[in-house]
Amino acid sequence: MLTIIPMSQARRRLRRLVTLVAKGHTFIITKNGKPLVLLDVPEPSDKQEKKPGL
Repeated sequence: MLTIIPMSQARRRLRRLVTLVAKGHTFIITKNGKPLVLLDVPEPSDKQEKKPGL
């Protein structure tokens, strides 16, 4: 299921969004009404590179 939410709401509910993504939901986070981030489960890959965290 795809849901579009504003950045302000995503900030307040990040933990809940992550839980829902793990259960199969997909979110598009918008800023000023424009799509900014796609929050979804990554595609499985045998060649995933490990990148250092922020």
